[in-house]
Amino acid sequence: MKNEKKFLALALSVLALTSSCDAFATSNGNEYAPERQQAKENILNGKTLYFLGSSVTLGMRSKECAIPDYLSAIDGMNCVKDAVSGTTLISEEEGDSYYARLVHSDRFDKNARIDAFVLQLSTNDAQHDRIEKWGTVTADDVFSPDAFDIHTTYGAIESILAYVEKTWDCPIYIYTNAYFGDEGLRSIGNTKGSDYAKLVDGAKEIVAKYDGKEGYEVRLVDLFNDEAFNDISDDDYRFYMADAIHPYRTGYLYWWTPYFEKVLLEDFAEEEKV
Repeated sequence: MKNEKKFLALALSVLALTSSCDAFATSNGNEYAPERQQAKENILNGKTLYFLGSSVTLGMRSKECAIPDYLSAIDGMNCVKDAVSGTTLISEEEGDSYYARLVHSDRFDKNARIDAFVLQLSTNDAQHDRIEKWGTVTADDVFSPDAFDIHTTYGAIESILAYVEKTWDCPIYIYTNAYFGDEGLRSIGNTKGSDYAKLVDGAKEIVAKYDGKEGYEVRLVDLFNDEAFNDISDDDYRFYMADAIHPYRTGYLYWWTPYFEKVLLEDFAEEEKV
């Protein structure tokens, strides 16, 4: 009987792995590659965006195709990404934190004129052993980089905003993950959705502090809390997502990028009116 149970467990594991591999191949098919998509003519053509993030910005489960790659292919944008899987906003003693990569990046031209800077709110910062390192958002009248602690999540975000504003003087977007929970299909073992929700609230607080103050233009692209955006069937979710954090190519192409594209189209249209 013990051998039969072991065989059953092994068979179920193999079946799950096979199913996962099939989904990876199907949802990351060549037909969903950025270069296979129809290009559009619109006001985004020729705009330059810099993206700073981790695995979601990289496209870890989508053959390194993510929002920047689809915006470049479909909307004719010049999107440059500096993204390393597993990295955090928190500047830790070891590793390539967001802030360190921003300052020392050879991908971002410090002398270029760019149209916007995009910052991913990393789910890695919401892992249980890092929550105590979030820190606090500084007071509403504090904008000096000397006051920010890059060894905390919020301090690192404020430091990044200050660096971007000083270097490129452009609009800044902070974007979140799509909704994920603490259990069920839309959950992942190492990070609770309820914890990430609190991190998103902190990002909202930062945006409220900075937008329209001291020359800053900061906007939150909140995929996490948009109920209409997250209202998709379980079948579509499985087709789009490799896990609760990482989209396949289909997820970026059909779900995430159109949302981001709509935000950019509206914002740049407003800018042209001014």
